[in-house]
Amino acid sequence: MKLSKKGKRRFAVYCALVLAVAVFTVPAYATDDPIQVVNTFAKEILTLITGG
Repeated sequence: MKLSKKGKRRFAVYCALVLAVAVFTVPAYATDDPIQVVNTFAKEILTLITGG
């Protein structure tokens, strides 16, 4: 299958997006307390942003 330069670029962007979603998916563990779920999710996102 031949792709133009534009097609190759779009395919590369799509692959990078799929890889980023796969790598940065964070599980949010549900508990009986909804506030605990929000706190856990916020902590995971901050960990991703700060890198540790």
